[in-house]
Amino acid sequence: MSKTGYKWDAVPVDGVSVDDLDKESFDIFRREALRSGRMIEEDLNMDNGQLLDSLGLIENGKLKRAAILLFHRNPEKWVTGAYIKIGYFGEGSDLRYQDEIHGSVPYNPNIANGFFRAGYVETWGRGIEKICEECKSYGVPIPEYTLHLEDIMVKFKPLEQSKVQNGTLNDTLNGTLEENILSVIKENPKVTQAQIAVKVECSERTVKRIMKEMVGRNIIERVGGRKMGKWVKK
Repeated sequence: MSKTGYKWDAVPVDGVSVDDLDKESFDIFRREALRSGRMIEEDLNMDNGQLLDSLGLIENGKLKRAAILLFHRNPEKWVTGAYIKIGYFGEGSDLRYQDEIHGSVPYNPNIANGFFRAGYVETWGRGIEKICEECKSYGVPIPEYTLHLEDIMVKFKPLEQSKVQNGTLNDTLNGTLEENILSVIKENPKVTQAQIAVKVECSERTVKRIMKEMVGRNIIERVGGRKMGKWVKK
């Protein structure tokens, strides 16, 4: 973290208040922070202004830029250039796909803290190691990293055709997820799908889709109601 980058983050913004921020963004943050276990319900019951202050996103009664980037619906109105460009290249310089992710700036400790509390990032930089471990477990070559002055390019290689001839890559991934889900259910039959998603490190939406397929194939079933029921392996 450069000293200059920290000063940029610490600059309060005039003309915008807590009331201008997006309520839905606060709702999502509270839900995810509680689900991740990195904030307790008592901490999250405070009002939005107090929550921002506890996250270090208010200075001298004014919002920091990080607060706007995290919780404003249109952050670029206040922080110019707050977006990331991404691209997918084919052979050589063939650009097959490009997109822009708006509302984020790298090297910002307060934004990182907000993402950490919501359970989206770790305090230790273990992402590269986790990616490499997952690639090895599926027999995929580890990513190739190319460093530039202002960015990093990460190149992933797909499984070779010979390694997926007995099924698609999605089938392989889904099968592994099914095994992990069954393991979680075995430990705690009353576990919720949100809790399963955390355990298997996957989105809740994907977990619901996989479990719906598992129910349809008579692998598992739901016994009892939504609140008092449990999952049973057939």
